[in-house]
Amino acid sequence: MTYPPPPPPRRGNRPLIVIVAVLAVVVLTGGVAAVLLANDGRLPWTDPTPACGYLNTVSGTDCTPPPESSHPAASYEVGDCLRMPSSTKKAIKRIDCDDATARDLEVTKIVTDAKECPDPDGQSLSGSGDKYVYCVKPYKP
Repeated sequence: MTYPPPPPPRRGNRPLIVIVAVLAVVVLTGGVAAVLLANDGRLPWTDPTPACGYLNTVSGTDCTPPPESSHPAASYEVGDCLRMPSSTKKAIKRIDCDDATARDLEVTKIVTDAKECPDPDGQSLSGSGDKYVYCVKPYKP
């Protein structure tokens, strides 16, 4: 009895798959590194405001605060009326300016230092955990 010749050795696709997988990992890692380097170490979709630090100073990124009309993390906006609590344990409350009295305060400017207020010796408030200082004046109904 004669046996048929053995089939030729099968060449698998395993080395090709491994090479493609390694190349994909290298390309993706390089792409992420390029995005991070181009955005000062931040992913562009995570934080729209630049973080001020050494890298921004070197790259020339503007780290000045935004104009007073748009402070995304601010608790209050220019023109808001605030009612001071009767007790120091209570929080300052934002109220509708139509309901404000002469005892209440109005936010005139939002700055990062009280010295930047129009009247540096006048009243200013800063919220707990808030990075802004609110220049205020007595509300004139």
